[in-house]
Amino acid sequence: MNLDKLENQARALIDQDQRIEAIKLVRQTTGWGLRESKEYVDTLARAALPALNPADEAALEQAVKALIQQDRYAEAVKHVREQTGWGLGDCKAYVDALAGGSTVNWVFVASRVSDLLDRGMKDEAVEWLMAQGGMTAREARDYVDSILTVRSSYSSPGSRELPAQVVSQVRDLLASDRKVEAVKLVCILTNWGLRDSKDYVDSLESKKKRRRKRRRRRKARRGDAGFKTGDSVVVKPGTVDPDFGIEIGGWQGRVVEAPGDKDMVLIRWDSITLRNMPDSIVEQCEEQGLSWTEMILSGQEVELASPRDTEADVARVVSELSEKHAWSWLGEEGVRIGRILAGVDPDDEMAVLDAWEDYLAKHLSFPFEAEVSEYQERGPLQAGDRVTVQGIFDVDDLYGIIVRLRHGRKRYTFPLCDLEVTDEYSPNHQIVKDYAVWFANR
Repeated sequence: MNLDKLENQARALIDQDQRIEAIKLVRQTTGWGLRESKEYVDTLARAALPALNPADEAALEQAVKALIQQDRYAEAVKHVREQTGWGLGDCKAYVDALAGGSTVNWVFVASRVSDLLDRGMKDEAVEWLMAQGGMTAREARDYVDSILTVRSSYSSPGSRELPAQVVSQVRDLLASDRKVEAVKLVCILTNWGLRDSKDYVDSLESKKKRRRKRRRRRKARRGDAGFKTGDSVVVKPGTVDPDFGIEIGGWQGRVVEAPGDKDMVLIRWDSITLRNMPDSIVEQCEEQGLSWTEMILSGQEVELASPRDTEADVARVVSELSEKHAWSWLGEEGVRIGRILAGVDPDDEMAVLDAWEDYLAKHLSFPFEAEVSEYQERGPLQAGDRVTVQGIFDVDDLYGIIVRLRHGRKRYTFPLCDLEVTDEYSPNHQIVKDYAVWFANR
């Protein structure tokens, strides 16, 4: 694959305002996924933007940051368009960079460098990082070496940390509320699956907030519990969950941290307790950022018991429940999304879209009135236009579910994710909203 030739062809399409064709070209030539190809094209497009003089750029940045601090994101994007003449996607990227505090798209960087390394082009990867990533030669070499270390030493998640440079990038993304990108970054660098990558990112997130996030009995009672790490214990009758107030007597698990000075015991629940745990508890924990696999209790609230399973059983059930509740962090919408996508491989993009198509076809009532809810960079329809949606037209790996609609006397096809049902009391309203939420967070 000649990357220089591909870059020139993609730039030519971008110059002709044919970004979709450019993305398709990149996908066909490289075999990359949709997101990586789109990020590559977006990066090329941003590189071709007309430069601002320093004074104008400083004034623009100051004005945009002020709007971001006031939660006026749409106005910030609009202001950038008015001042620069850039396209909508470029303006959004500019605002997102200021909002996130970083102009480096580490997901794209990791994807491009990983592709070069897969073909044994280490020197080229270092050069690309210096030219496109703004790194010094030493920083670029260290970054490449860290990826090679991950690939050779971390075939599956474990207790060891990833290289510090990678961990720093993941933490930067988490600090900017870009968890999906953080998971994607780990996927690309490690070749782990989505579930393992999400578990790793979750572990980084929880380490920072361990004291707050672990479910803890608030008032400890002193005593000599005499437990040691690995002991199987059962919760005594009458003990109440410290966060949700439900009876947890009979719940059983293993001690993973023996009692300290305050006689507190960290317990990881066994597979039987996890299987019997109410879905509502898991969902509330996911939504509130609490752990549902473990809890801290007083040593006086548990007693020794015989083990009922193995650590492998626990790992298997945790994996199953994590997949089942993967979207619960979004609250009620996430719970509904999880039910729709239950049993679907999250890494199979088209299988997920097909599941949505089946669900929408069965549950939406056509025709229905809707409004274009997102700003459109081009095309006959614009935000605020009222339309009549007549049915599902197609499934597209870039735009998702495409619907047939009518605007006045004219008929169009349009992405469902950019529509909002006008009748808030119609069942269609929540269904379309759930789909849009999923599309935005996929």
